[in-house]
Amino acid sequence: MTRAAVNWTAFWRKNAYLRYALWLACAVLVLLLLLMPFAHWQDGSHGLLQVAAAAVTCLLPGTLALWISSRKVEPTWVLFGIVASMGLRLLPPLVICLVISLKATGADYFNFICYLLLFYFATLAFETYSSIRLLQPDR
Repeated sequence: MTRAAVNWTAFWRKNAYLRYALWLACAVLVLLLLLMPFAHWQDGSHGLLQVAAAAVTCLLPGTLALWISSRKVEPTWVLFGIVASMGLRLLPPLVICLVISLKATGADYFNFICYLLLFYFATLAFETYSSIRLLQPDR
């Protein structure tokens, strides 16, 4: 194995956060690519914007939650990190749904809310699995 390959391997093993964040981004991208034809069929280019906005709305907080989980400090901090991650992950979709409910009727943004829920649950499942893996002691 070349020296550069060894350095990259060591880099990826050392930076578990980057590895899991990349996997999260890939999972969101796959779901986005699966939903784009349906969104385009439903609402045209407006549907594509809705599904992309839902993907970004769930990807960014999920990545931030992973970063919080990757900070390995004392055990009392782990519980606070988990609670902070849950709040950060839930806050953007919740605020968006609240604003939508105050500004428009539910039927106007029903598809967007469905996309948001799909991405939220997908990123929640992946981010929870990754956070548990990040919190485990090094093997």
